Order: sequence, then C-alpha cells, then structure tokens
Amino acid sequence: MHAKQLRDRVESAVSKDFERAWLDCDQATRGQSVALAQAAWPNKRLIELHSTEPGVHKAQGRITFTYSDHYFRAIAKIAFHYYLVHSCRGVRGDEPEFAAIRRFILEGGDASDFLDTPGPKFAVPFGELPTGKAITPSQWCHVLAAHEASQVVVGYVHLFAGPERVGKPHYVRLAQLTSSIVLPLGVFGHVYLYDEDQPEIGHAGHVVPAAMSRLQ
Repeated sequence: MHAKQLRDRVESAVSKDFERAWLDCDQATRGQSVALAQAAWPNKRLIELHSTEPGVHKAQGRITFTYSDHYFRAIAKIAFHYYLVHSCRGVRGDEPEFAAIRRFILEGGDASDFLDTPGPKFAVPFGELPTGKAITPSQWCHVLAAHEASQVVVGYVHLFAGPERVGKPHYVRLAQLTSSIVLPLGVFGHVYLYDEDQPEIGHAGHVVPAAMSRLQ
C-alpha cells in the first residue's frame, strides 16, 4: 500500500478534516508504518506516546449486555418442552393452539407477546425482600413450572438460582386452550439441582417435585 491508497481508505471511513488519529503498529514494522503515515499526511505532526508496560492498568470504560431474540426463543422452548412432558392433558405440541409459540421458537418475533405478560404468578421460597436483602436457595438449581388457569397455559422458567444469585424468572404464555376441561393437576413444578459432583456414568444432579402455589 502506498501513501495515497492509505489516505483514501482512511478518509473514506472518517471525515477528511479529522484533527487527531492514533497509529498502532507492530514493533517489527514500526519504521515502515510511521514513514507511510507521514507520507500520507505530510502536514500532520506525529507525536510518539509512552509505551505501556504489560500488567494491570485502570481505565475508564463501560460494558453493556444485550439479549437477542435467540435468548427469549430458548426460554420459550424450555417452557414449552417442560409443559409437554409433564402435562396430563395429553397434548403433543402440534395442536393448533400452540402454533404461535412454535412459530416464535422457530422463527423469532416480538418476545413481549409471549414472555412476562400479565397473568397468574408463582410463589417460591426465595427472592428479594422488602428490606433490599434476598433469600437464596442453599444449592444451585433451575426451577421449572407450569399452570393452566382460565384455559391459558403459562410456563415458568427460573434458571441458575443459588446461594449467590436469585435472578429473574420468566413467565412464558404458551397457548390459549380451546378445551374447557379443568384438570386436577393443572399446576406443577420441579427443581433441578445440578451443583453436585458429577459421576463418571449417569446423570449429574437430580430432580425433585416442587410444592408451588399459584397466586391469583
């Protein structure tokens, strides 16, 4: 690359009137890189900064985390499969009333149509207190549950709750049932305890039924 190519490429990405720029190059090609930059901008002054020694340094910065719809689709899939496994209604998941949640899991969409919508909630024996403190589980676990109230199927997904973290549960609206039959076991839940020594053969952790209450 010659000087004009470098200048054209930089000026195509930033303003031609930039006042300050930083050149970071490998030590082995430092002389060549500096000479190329000076040839590309002969009227600019080159100031060499002090080298930073390897080690731990403090610098101001900001980190942000965002969720794509793949995260919410995964939560919805966990809730959907859990409900199909434990429901006594005999549904398979390919029924018309589950078409919307299947489409969201496969193709994505607006997560607010399915997750954390108004409706009945579960009461669990841990979470934040009015004092600002929190009751946490004594062992790391996942909590899954589901209910069929007013013909609406809702799944509950609470992942990675433990001694140092409670986290936020998700309520997933799975379907509006067409059947008016009310089942005696329309509310169920399980706790998946996974923070245990994993055997060489078999499953890690174990599952226990959860005695969960539905709040009206």
